[in-house]
Amino acid sequence: MNIINSALIFWLYYAQGLLYKSLQKYKEAIDSFDSALDFQQYYAVLCEDMASLQTELSTHQNILSDVGKSLNRKITNLNDLNSKNTAESAFKAYSQIVGLFSRALDNSIDDESLSASKLGAIFDIPFTSDDGQNFRLQCAYAHYNKALTLMLSKELKQALSALEIANKLAPEFCQPYIEKANIYKEQKKYAKAVTEYDKAIAMEYDNSELYFNRSVVLFELGKTADAKNDFAKYQKLQNKEEGIKLYDEPQV
Repeated sequence: MNIINSALIFWLYYAQGLLYKSLQKYKEAIDSFDSALDFQQYYAVLCEDMASLQTELSTHQNILSDVGKSLNRKITNLNDLNSKNTAESAFKAYSQIVGLFSRALDNSIDDESLSASKLGAIFDIPFTSDDGQNFRLQCAYAHYNKALTLMLSKELKQALSALEIANKLAPEFCQPYIEKANIYKEQKKYAKAVTEYDKAIAMEYDNSELYFNRSVVLFELGKTADAKNDFAKYQKLQNKEEGIKLYDEPQV
């Protein structure tokens, strides 16, 4: 009988990747996401004996300890504060998964704690009751976050490849379309950018920024009328958003 749920291996490395990305350790983050996506190979090796699993746990606990110390550094500016907040959020998620892994080794965890819905909630991934779809979605998120890390490393060709895989795994996942469009826009590949913005807008038709960005690339393609229409939609949605904000503000 397997002594640990194989899904935990994926989440260990996925959470580690998010943490390293937040710490701007991009090479380590990319390696972690690759390990998450290759979790079945890791699972086959790790579950050969308890000693391997204990060593794995110690490795992750040591990472948590080292990062925890680094997060206590003095904050000197707003950028440091924003970076620390992002890192602390990723650190919390990683800590939760390491804790689950530790409890699994001690046989002090129930199956419900390792359910897709519980694990997805830690990372704000919208899982459903379809296990097959959930598996594709979790892998899509790993490719997506790997792509974001590659973008931060200026490795745009590899980032586009990872985003393509993310959309093949989960066509309903909007963010990879947006990131592909943004990359093509920066590369001045305007026709490709429009195609990706079209896909994103079909899913997020009330996202004002998408209309603004598409208006820019349409203008570059010489489609002035379409660009003006998109810009008008952008302004309308912006005004609507501002109205909601004003309505929600407390009255003095």
